[in-house]
Amino acid sequence: MRLSGQRVRVSTRLLEGATGELFWAERFDRDLADIFAIQDEITEAVVKHLELELLPEEKHAIQQARTGNIEAYHYELQGRQLALELTKSYLVLARRLFGKAVELDPGYARAYAGMVICDCYLRDWHGKDSAPDEILAIADKALHLDPTLPEAHVARGFALFCNERYEEAGVSYQKALAIDPNSYEANFFFASTMARFLNDRAKMISMFKQASRLRPDDYLSPMMIAAFLARNDPERLDWARICVERSERASGIHPENAAPLHRGAVALGYLDDKEKARSWLARALAIDPDDFIANVNAAALYAHLGDVEGALQHLKKAARDVPQNTIDMLRNDADFDVIRDDPRFSAILPPRDPGMA
Repeated sequence: MRLSGQRVRVSTRLLEGATGELFWAERFDRDLADIFAIQDEITEAVVKHLELELLPEEKHAIQQARTGNIEAYHYELQGRQLALELTKSYLVLARRLFGKAVELDPGYARAYAGMVICDCYLRDWHGKDSAPDEILAIADKALHLDPTLPEAHVARGFALFCNERYEEAGVSYQKALAIDPNSYEANFFFASTMARFLNDRAKMISMFKQASRLRPDDYLSPMMIAAFLARNDPERLDWARICVERSERASGIHPENAAPLHRGAVALGYLDDKEKARSWLARALAIDPDDFIANVNAAALYAHLGDVEGALQHLKKAARDVPQNTIDMLRNDADFDVIRDDPRFSAILPPRDPGMA
């Protein structure tokens, strides 16, 4: 898609995935204000060429949760792209963009759902002082505006999870998946929170694989798959390579972003490209030395390289001022298996008190 002033050009191709055979191609030149109409035209053309007939609920799913405000739509899209990087600076900016979207359209459910995701990460990973009830209220508003929106159920599930209401969180995630099993957000957040918290590695890997297929620029899911596959699993190196390729592409587009660099560095460690891994990590930490997940990934890489002191140092830095549920997830991280028996590991990441809810 290319923008020029108030004109938009969308070049669309429909390919056979296995062979690369071209089924259909067309170019759409329209006014930017007609972007929703272009989406409908593309949908109808793809369905026609696949000789499918959509059910009424499928048609609704494609068209749901839209806003009539094109500017709000752009803010929400930009916010969603930034939020999924999960760094503090991007989450802050994404939260601002989602807020602008709801200013322009107070009934925009997806923008409210995006606000919840940002608030939860900023609180649990980056020390923002946000009241859990206030975050949950925003999630409830998104759900009230559109109870059929998977992202609204995901947002509520994430808010509940971050408030340690795990059973209710699982119910919300399952509702999202029931509405749309191919929701990127539903698969990604279920895998990265519930499945990871429960240490259900098979479920986690399966859902991260689905997320990776659903979003071809997602470099985080391939890294997580490689992290939780067994070290002798033949797929492990394949997923590490996918992570490196996607991370390199993302870093080339946004060289100021540390996220693809430290995630790619971990994947390079799995591939035993130690020199390049250290180089990527050094660049990431030069850009964002205090970021929570950058230090988690630095600890993971050093653990993989056998540098116990470096791993514990970065893990200690990452674990400052994070809640117990975040500590629980870090304790289950497969990358820390090699340092788990070091007494300092449990001092940095203390196990949950059995008396806690």
